[in-house]
Amino acid sequence: MKDKIYSRPRIVLPDIRKYTSVKSIFLIAFFSIIFCIFMFLKFAYPVFKSTCETSASSKGVKIINTEVNRVMKGYKYDDLISIEKDSEGNVSLIKANVIEINKIVSEIISNIQLEFDKIPRLTVAINMGSVSRNKHTKKCRTKI
Repeated sequence: MKDKIYSRPRIVLPDIRKYTSVKSIFLIAFFSIIFCIFMFLKFAYPVFKSTCETSASSKGVKIINTEVNRVMKGYKYDDLISIEKDSEGNVSLIKANVIEINKIVSEIISNIQLEFDKIPRLTVAINMGSVSRNKHTKKCRTKI
């Protein structure tokens, strides 16, 4: 009869050779790709967001300037402001034609909104070098 020094059952470690199959290699590759995509998006999102905001702001300013210039071509300063002088020729009153100014403002705003509605989507160019911090990469076009 043998004396038992250790009475608990032996711990059996899994055979590592079973997990080096094609399935495990694909799992490791899949999770590595997911991790790389996640890290890329983490670094690319701030650049993408600021580029989109700048592009949208630029397009908005262009539309607003165009519409204001187009509407204001039909008006003169005398149509909007009337100046009254006293008997000595001094300016006694400057009066704004509020009704005409309100018509102009509403026309400009409605024209701007119509122009914004006509824009289907903006094309934003993101320099991949600003995301990857590499000077030699080409631009990647992304549609928004």
